[in-house]
Amino acid sequence: MVGTRRRFVWYNTVKGTARFTEAARHNTLQEGAYEKRVVSYLSAVAICAAAGAAAAIAQSPAQKAEMDKPVLDFALPNVAAGHPATVKLSDYKGKKHVVAVWMSYNCSVTRAYEERLGKLLQEYGAPKSDIAFVAVHANANETNDRIKRYAADKNFTGPVLDDKLKAPGMTEYFQARATPTVIIDKQGVLRFHGRIDNDPGDIRGEKPATKKLVAAALTSLKSGKEIAVKRLSNPG
Repeated sequence: MVGTRRRFVWYNTVKGTARFTEAARHNTLQEGAYEKRVVSYLSAVAICAAAGAAAAIAQSPAQKAEMDKPVLDFALPNVAAGHPATVKLSDYKGKKHVVAVWMSYNCSVTRAYEERLGKLLQEYGAPKSDIAFVAVHANANETNDRIKRYAADKNFTGPVLDDKLKAPGMTEYFQARATPTVIIDKQGVLRFHGRIDNDPGDIRGEKPATKKLVAAALTSLKSGKEIAVKRLSNPG
């Protein structure tokens, strides 16, 4: 109502109570226009509150993989040719040990390990082997087409799983930082989380690594022995 009395609109927000006031004199707003402004503002408050709630959910602690404990199952889209459109970790349970490598065509760690990963594939990843190699692609700034071409160019024969859209996905669950490698045994238990070898200098081409960690872990798994080094993070 437009008149000589002051008008107050009260409403609650997430952080408290706000009040609109309108001067009584010289007010030329029409009632409908005024109501539209109030409704618009309240809608914006509701949207911001919903966004804040969603952010809080996204930042809430998620379940994390634990060494020597069974891992959660994940079903992710595969972008590589010659494999099912969707691949699940449980597809390999009871059949193959899984070597999951995080792959990014813009990542210096990925590029530095290209040759060594290729050698691991040749030695342990034969079609009839009981070891499966799986790439995980989680870089939101990269495209599936290019990672598919990159994997093919590097003769990576395993599936390439798109982990960019699923939240939380494998990347969050395994706390993947700086392009790690994880090994899951045939029983679905996490046995290794780290890098291919032990020398950060080798990534920069400064000196050769002295311990081939993934190769040693796979050899131990195949022989039924305990893995000596189970965790070593990539630099970066």
